[in-house]
Amino acid sequence: MSTLDDGPGAESSAAVAEILPALRVVTGALIFGVISLLGIGFFLSGEDMVNEPEFMSWLGLGIGGLMFVQHLVVPNFIARAAIRKQGSLEEVDPDTAYHVLAQVFHTQHIVGSAMLEAGAILNVVFFITTNFIGNAVFAGVMALVMIVRLVMLSSAHVWIDEKYQQMS
Repeated sequence: MSTLDDGPGAESSAAVAEILPALRVVTGALIFGVISLLGIGFFLSGEDMVNEPEFMSWLGLGIGGLMFVQHLVVPNFIARAAIRKQGSLEEVDPDTAYHVLAQVFHTQHIVGSAMLEAGAILNVVFFITTNFIGNAVFAGVMALVMIVRLVMLSSAHVWIDEKYQQMS
């Protein structure tokens, strides 16, 4: 583990090292939930899948698309509000500032992942009720986006460093 004297980015690396295990567990659990329910949906639908969407199928795809867009927008609003609430972190030592920013990153990541999961779960439910394969594909794509977010967690220190520089 890095110390605070390891050079630029050491503070953010230490802060990220504290939040990464929890973020990996939470994001992994959300992904597992989507994939498990999708598997149950395929088991229940059997071979009775349809290619023509019903109104409920379109509704699920529309709401899922909205949740995808919201996962890009809402977490940033939350992060900005949390950072604004903290005020200027110039008065505190860098270690404390980086830990505050790490917690903000933690919150925004979980909110974004939960929005993706909500859109995916909704589409799995509509897949189970309508047997429209498009809803299952959409849920699978949302799960893949969540997996990409999970893989990219290791670059959290870049976000934290950037926000710290903006606040200084």
